[in-house]
Amino acid sequence: MLINPVITLFLFLFFFISCSKEKNETSEKNSLETKKIAGRLPSTTCSGFFEELKNTEGKIKAPKQTCYLDQKLVLKNPLELEGDESSKIIVTDGGGFILDSSKLVFKNISFEWQRNQNYEGNQTLFELKNTNILFEKIRIDSVVSLKQEYNRNPEKLSIEAPPFWIFRSFIENEKTKIFSNLIIKDGYFKNSSYYSVGFLYIDPKNIKNEKVFFTDFLFENNFLQNFHAGVYFSNCENCLVKKNKFYRVSFGNVVFSGTDNKKSVIEENRFIYSGNGTSGDALTLSGIENFVIQKNTILNGSCYGIAIHDHAKEVILSENIIVGGITDGLYIPGSSYTNFHSITLEKNFFSNNRGNAFSLSNIKELNLFKNILVNNGHFVYNSILGKNENNYTGVNYTDYHVLNKAYWGRILSSFKF
Repeated sequence: MLINPVITLFLFLFFFISCSKEKNETSEKNSLETKKIAGRLPSTTCSGFFEELKNTEGKIKAPKQTCYLDQKLVLKNPLELEGDESSKIIVTDGGGFILDSSKLVFKNISFEWQRNQNYEGNQTLFELKNTNILFEKIRIDSVVSLKQEYNRNPEKLSIEAPPFWIFRSFIENEKTKIFSNLIIKDGYFKNSSYYSVGFLYIDPKNIKNEKVFFTDFLFENNFLQNFHAGVYFSNCENCLVKKNKFYRVSFGNVVFSGTDNKKSVIEENRFIYSGNGTSGDALTLSGIENFVIQKNTILNGSCYGIAIHDHAKEVILSENIIVGGITDGLYIPGSSYTNFHSITLEKNFFSNNRGNAFSLSNIKELNLFKNILVNNGHFVYNSILGKNENNYTGVNYTDYHVLNKAYWGRILSSFKF
């Protein structure tokens, strides 16, 4: 049977168009994958969504797809952006967000930070220019190594502070002298390798002859891994760091710097391998007053478990567990009685620290109650009440070594990360 020429022509055109379309789709997909591997993707991907972010106030739903951003996006309008499990933004070299709105909320969004290891530009993912910012259930992964990450050699590290994923820098003559209401909770933040970038830094040092205050900060129930600097802030009041997990964070995990850190609480956090084989305490605190540090667990640190400098007044350290550090579990090198007074250590557990369980000097009104010291490098009570007795005034203490069942149970459960 002969086939109608018209039908033959139709079939030929149908298969030719189908094959061409499939070839073009394959070519576009391969082109996109090639650009992805190179770390550069067109910012036009989801460009409509990014334009909406820039120009809209109120609530916006993130698209249920992966979007790519390779330039800085400035957000100035009050905005609440919410996504779901399929919402993802991949940020490549040169990309990031500048948050300059009076109120911003990011919820349920996953970010992937792709960086070419030779990239020399700005490495800040979120630059904060204003107050009232909430990050909730945010996941950020870094998947491309930077130079310093790539060699993974701590001996080559710079002693200067690294770039940070989230950064707030005050400039001279800036009107805002108080930065407040930053909330980061229920987040997952993982850096691809060690010794490269920090996580959060609120930096007031560029103001000349004026103090900048940071108030009402909440950092709760987050997971941080492989950062070279964890959470850094200065002159912080009413700040709460609670129920977070820090894993292999070097260059300092939680750091309060400046001279006016007040009325703050650090509790129920877990620090595993703080310092990550190089340096960095689990807690580095300076100029603190009316502080509570309780129920934290610090395991196998590469520097001090907790270090307190500059001055400290009305500080309570209770029920903390510090085990396996390479030096002192707690270090307070008091400079004078006037700067260090009313320090209380109660029901803390220090074990297998190579240095002292705690090293303290020049403290007025030092209270030591029911602390447990097991197999540390030195037994500190003897030095406090013995040869260094003149370094303390008003020492109150109750020596306590009995590990009751309930307390021992909490110690063991704290080792579960």
